Amino acid sequence: MHDFGLAFPKIPVAPLSAEEIAARQNRRYGITDPSVAERFGYRFDASMSGGDGGTPLVQQLSNTQKEVFFNATGALSFHGRPLPEGGCLAKTVRDIAGSSEYAHSQIGAAIAHDSFQQSQVDPKVIRVFASWSRCMASRGYKYTNPLVAGLDLIRADPQRATAREITAALTDIDCKTRTNLVRIWFDAESAIEQKMITKNATAVAAAEAAAHSQLARARAILSGR
Repeated sequence: MHDFGLAFPKIPVAPLSAEEIAARQNRRYGITDPSVAERFGYRFDASMSGGDGGTPLVQQLSNTQKEVFFNATGALSFHGRPLPEGGCLAKTVRDIAGSSEYAHSQIGAAIAHDSFQQSQVDPKVIRVFASWSRCMASRGYKYTNPLVAGLDLIRADPQRATAREITAALTDIDCKTRTNLVRIWFDAESAIEQKMITKNATAVAAAEAAAHSQLARARAILSGR
């Protein structure tokens, strides 16, 4: 953008803290953190949502900046300088990713999705779901699957977590602990993932190599090399 004589907004990007990473990952098997449940019930802590909370980039750009950044019109030049296909954004992606997928892995996403789906029909997981459901029922809650637990309470009061919702969320976690649900489900899914990784070893290795390469190239660009 500077090469074309245009300014570009400075966008603060802070690394995610360990707590923010955990907040994004720890709901794979439903709510599990009592300290979060005590404050937010089944909801997420908004402070762990990530992002800087500022104005989206596209809203910070003038029409002229957008022309160079995106080159949506397919223009060949801007003020006499050759304009990259797809603009500065697409050029940067090509510079970092080369011929590989930019900041994404189809095989990784597929394994993450498919293993999760398959794990839910694993006999051991089905049995522990039933045990967890009986535990919840003994406390007055009728849920058959931990992934849908609490949705009715959120719909009943979309604005805030009520005392009833908080109690249900804490009961949910207690029943998970009593039945060892998270460990059983995690082990079942991990076994499925390992089989998928072995089956797709070449594609997984290529995706890992591409990720390392892209990170190295991004660091080099940021350092001015």
